[in-house]
Amino acid sequence: MIQRLSCDSTLRQSALDHWVPMPRYLLRCGVVKQIIRSLQPRDFIEIGAASGHMAQWMSDGLQMTGTAVEISPSALEMMRERLANDDRVQIFDRDSRELDASADLLLSMEVLEHIEDDRAALQNWFDLIRPGGHLLLSVPAHPHLFSAEDEMAGHFRRYSREPLMQLLQEIGFEQPRVLNYGFPVGLILKKLRNRVARRNLQTDQRSRQERTEASGVERRRWLNLRWLLNDVCMLPFHLMQMPFLRFDLADGYIAIARKPVDAPA
Repeated sequence: MIQRLSCDSTLRQSALDHWVPMPRYLLRCGVVKQIIRSLQPRDFIEIGAASGHMAQWMSDGLQMTGTAVEISPSALEMMRERLANDDRVQIFDRDSRELDASADLLLSMEVLEHIEDDRAALQNWFDLIRPGGHLLLSVPAHPHLFSAEDEMAGHFRRYSREPLMQLLQEIGFEQPRVLNYGFPVGLILKKLRNRVARRNLQTDQRSRQERTEASGVERRRWLNLRWLLNDVCMLPFHLMQMPFLRFDLADGYIAIARKPVDAPA
């Protein structure tokens, strides 16, 4: 169901205070924000909105209205706090297959790899986009890089460029493009993340679903680096990655595709 947002002082002290954006997330968002500005959508649906960071940016920064879809309890807690006073964004706290809405832009970052039947998910997302609208998603790149980090996050797979483009076309999207973000710092950071993940896997007893729900919101161990993990400090690395977006050099993809104008509404 779509909910109006509420917040109290207890949540303010317990949710967003424990979240910090990671370098890979900031590198990805830098590219995604540029793409959204170029597309100029009127409204959005974000699948897997996590802490609500991008939904807030689209609302406050671009004056867009939209729906943020999320089912993780910990992510919902953060998002309700972040968007408590935002009348332009509504939260939908159930599966997107139950959502009765449409938008010019469907955004989904680091979600598709968590879904066993990714084709069915993409078909559902296709149906939520208005004719002429766009899909914008990010996924982990290169199957040969599947590692302990992916297991800790609850991933089913990583993607290759050409098969991903083909899948989007088979669903019905046109003009698919796939960019490869994060080079060169992303590869260095992946080695560090994977080292931590291998150590954590030895004691982690959670199910894949539990790991998926925690993915993107477990940030407590990085709070002492909050002063460093921001757009300003990451700007040199963002600029560094831009010339390499069309080369398969890093570990993350951003895909953009359009729903045909003559597709059934």
